[in-house]
Amino acid sequence: MFGLKKRRQDSLFIKTQDVIEFIREDYEDSVAFSLMEIRFEEKEHIIGSCLVPYDAEENKENIRFVFDDNIFDSIDEFIFFIKQDNAIGNLEAIIEVVKAGIINGEAVLKSPWYEERLAQKAVNNQL
Repeated sequence: MFGLKKRRQDSLFIKTQDVIEFIREDYEDSVAFSLMEIRFEEKEHIIGSCLVPYDAEENKENIRFVFDDNIFDSIDEFIFFIKQDNAIGNLEAIIEVVKAGIINGEAVLKSPWYEERLAQKAVNNQL
């Protein structure tokens, strides 16, 4: 009657392989994806890519890939690590995105749903 929409959940759920694909696409375009806080099997992790040093020019040579305290120079090393049991272990696994767009330690998005590509691939998308 009033056109009110149901408020979205703060978290969204997505396949690990979709997140990896976004990170890879951005890297191919010489763009750092940014970092996300995710939850997998009740453990929270930081995943994504960033510039090293943080104020470097945005190009492939300065992009690094992150999983928690691990930093990788190549996308292939990053994916190999993610596939290991000590990380996520399976690219088909569903992960919960708690925060997205983390830059310099702060989430610049109020909700992961504001990252359009994540929202489109969310397995709990309720458009």
